[in-house]
Amino acid sequence: MNPELGALAGRSLFTVGGRTFAWEDVLLAAELRGELGGLERQARQGLACLRRLAAETDEMPAEAVRAAATVFRYDRNLLAAEELEAWLDARGLTVSEWNGFLRRLVLRERWADELEQIEAEFAVDDADVDAALRAEAVCTGFLRRAAERLAEDAALADAAEAIESSPDRATLIAALARGAEVVRTRVPSPPEVEREVAAHALDWIRIEAETLELDDAEAAREAALCVRVDGRPLTEVADECGVPANTLVLYLGDADPELQTALVSARPGELIGPLEYGAGHMLLQLRAKSEPSADDPELGRRAAAVLVARTVDRELRDRVVWHERP
Repeated sequence: MNPELGALAGRSLFTVGGRTFAWEDVLLAAELRGELGGLERQARQGLACLRRLAAETDEMPAEAVRAAATVFRYDRNLLAAEELEAWLDARGLTVSEWNGFLRRLVLRERWADELEQIEAEFAVDDADVDAALRAEAVCTGFLRRAAERLAEDAALADAAEAIESSPDRATLIAALARGAEVVRTRVPSPPEVEREVAAHALDWIRIEAETLELDDAEAAREAALCVRVDGRPLTEVADECGVPANTLVLYLGDADPELQTALVSARPGELIGPLEYGAGHMLLQLRAKSEPSADDPELGRRAAAVLVARTVDRELRDRVVWHERP
């Protein structure tokens, strides 16, 4: 185990079904899933970027680092300096280590298309990677996600009574993952799918439409008049504008909020817009609007995902007792 991450060993994290899991179990589970290697490579690439920066006698983009720090703090509601320091201290990190993480993050984003080349050109010792790994694991949320994944596996396996006792932690954790996967991949019964489809009767209305996006507001208004007043198809007007029309197929709940409002009452054939959409203006001509059906394969998959998510939330709430929040 990485020595920096190994410092977490012995700290109890949560209990499920009478079994207590510690941070070393979280790291072992991540290793079994093949995730630790990716974290190590990420740290190595960040350190290689720092070496390239030094070799080029370039300056760290200070404004980008400040922006990354602001995003990090707001995402975690660490607005006061004391709150940030307390958060870092609880996880065994210093402000200097946090700043090092931010610098690596900014440079990885800056040179995202060149990371493999940079990694090959500016070799980084394993000891340097080990020293950076704890900050990388904590600040990226890797440890939190890994802890939550193991807690989820343990809760689902316990609910399904699929925990196989073993004195070997790797064997136990692998068994938990297998038991949890059975729950996650369970195919819902037809009545379950029908209930979910009925519960999402509005969000899962299927929309089929043609869309035209134009940069100029006046051109969009003129195109709309051609459709509404002259009765011309939107695709024909799009050809005249020199901009291809696109086919849009989605479920109402997936549409942007401003578009949802217009689509709820729209009828097939009706033109919607122009609407401000991104940096331009969009026209949408509704082609078909279908009520949700339990026979729709996509809605079957969505119903299964909803049921699994509900099961996960329930079992995490009812079965996991946290001793330390990740």
